[in-house]
Amino acid sequence: MAFRLGMQSAGMRPYCCDARVREIVKLVVAERFPIGRVRRPRANVDDVLDACEFLLWSGAPYRALQYHCTAYSHVTIHAYLTKWANAGVFQEAYRRALRLQRRPTRRGATHNAIDTTYVKNLYGRDCIGRNPTDRGRNATKVSALVDSDGVVHSLRFYPGNTPDCHTVSDTLDNRMSPTPRGTALYADKGYDSRAVRHTMQQSGYVDCVLKRCRRGQVTRQNRGQRPRQRTNVALRVSNRRRGIVECVFSWFDKSRRLLMRVDASRIAFEAYSWLACLRILGRRLL
Repeated sequence: MAFRLGMQSAGMRPYCCDARVREIVKLVVAERFPIGRVRRPRANVDDVLDACEFLLWSGAPYRALQYHCTAYSHVTIHAYLTKWANAGVFQEAYRRALRLQRRPTRRGATHNAIDTTYVKNLYGRDCIGRNPTDRGRNATKVSALVDSDGVVHSLRFYPGNTPDCHTVSDTLDNRMSPTPRGTALYADKGYDSRAVRHTMQQSGYVDCVLKRCRRGQVTRQNRGQRPRQRTNVALRVSNRRRGIVECVFSWFDKSRRLLMRVDASRIAFEAYSWLACLRILGRRLL
C-alpha cells in the first residue's frame, strides 16, 4: 500500500518544527506582510512552511512537491520562500525564539565556540569559491558561533576561498543575542593571529584560541619534558569544549538539503540554513 508523507498528520511528520516555532514564524510573517487590499488571496502560511520544511528535510527538488500533498505549485513555494528570505523572516523568527530559549530558567552557557565548514557546490551561482581542501572545487564556507548548549548565535556565509581569520569580525558583529563579557571563546589554530585575538577581546570575549607550534618547539606547557612526551593539557580541554560546534554542523547535515549547495541563490540557501536552526532550537524550547 502506497504511503505518502503528505498524508501523514502534522504530529507524525518527522520534518515539522516545534509548534511554538511555527507560531513565531507566522507572527513574523504577519508583521512583515500585513493584510491589505490584494487582488488575489494569499497562500496559507502553514502550507508554505510545511512545504519548505519538507524540502529541507528530504532534499528533494521543488518539482517533487506535486507528490507531496500541497495546495500550491513549486513555483509558488519558491516565490514565497524568496519573498520571506528577502524580508528576513527566518532570521527574525530565530532571534525571537532564541530570546525565548534564553530565559532565566534555562541553564546558562559556560563558553562559546566558533568554527567554519565547507558545503560543496552543485548549482550555486553566487557566494562560491575554490575549496583548498577539496582539490579546488567550488564550495560555500559557513561560519557559526555557538554556545556550550549547542545553540547557534551567529551564522554567516562566505566563498570557499575565504580564510577563517577573515570571518571572525563579521561573525561576531552579527550575533543574535548579547554575550556576557568575559565569556571564553574557543577556536582552532586557523584563528591564531593577533588581529583575531584583538577582535575577540574587543567583542568582550576571552580568547582561547589554540596556538600554532612547530615540531619540537618548547612552550611553557611542555617545558622540561621529552619531545615525544610533550602533551598540552590545555589542548585537550580546548578540543573537548570546541567540539560542540562540530556537533552543530553534524546536526545541519541531518537536513539533506544542506549537505550540498543545490540552491542557485545565496539567499535561498541562507533561508534553509536558518530554518534548520529553528528546527534545532525548537527541540530546546522547554
